Amino acid sequence: MGNFLDKKGRNIEIYSTDFQIIAKYNHEEVGEFSYDVREEGDDYNPLTVSELYSMNVKEGYQKAGIGLEMIKFGVESFENIIYPQDNTENFPTLEGAKFLNAAIRKGIIQHSNPLEDEDEDEDEDFYSHEIDMNLRNADTFDEGIRSEAKDLFDPPTTIVAEEPNMDDVMDWLGKIQKKSE
Repeated sequence: MGNFLDKKGRNIEIYSTDFQIIAKYNHEEVGEFSYDVREEGDDYNPLTVSELYSMNVKEGYQKAGIGLEMIKFGVESFENIIYPQDNTENFPTLEGAKFLNAAIRKGIIQHSNPLEDEDEDEDEDFYSHEIDMNLRNADTFDEGIRSEAKDLFDPPTTIVAEEPNMDDVMDWLGKIQKKSE
């Protein structure tokens, strides 16, 4: 169990159970990361793995460092962690993919799967929905939207977030355009 002050000065309590990392503020649960802990391998090479399959931080508590502290706590609490994979039922949402990419860039987690060979290139963002420079490099905003949408539906890496709602994508891209003006 550990306590830390988030970016908004709130004293957040984080602890683990057999299958979860829980964050609480004033005795109210504000975050929960769930893991499927199971035995893999064979009789000669048994391996306990912990697959992260759910990440939730309440909306008013997001972007305050709580999720990053929770993922750090998960690294300390669970062994042989498998992060969400493409073509599985628990691949990340757009926000989840961005969060996991940030955790990889900050060195909190490494994308690896203890059940697979480690021959993959670790230098690129593993989660494909990181925002790139398409909008800034486009001649027009519409061209940028098409380029960004193409990346969302035809990503260069193997992990994809669940297919986004195009209305949400357009709203999000409109917000980016307003910020850049």
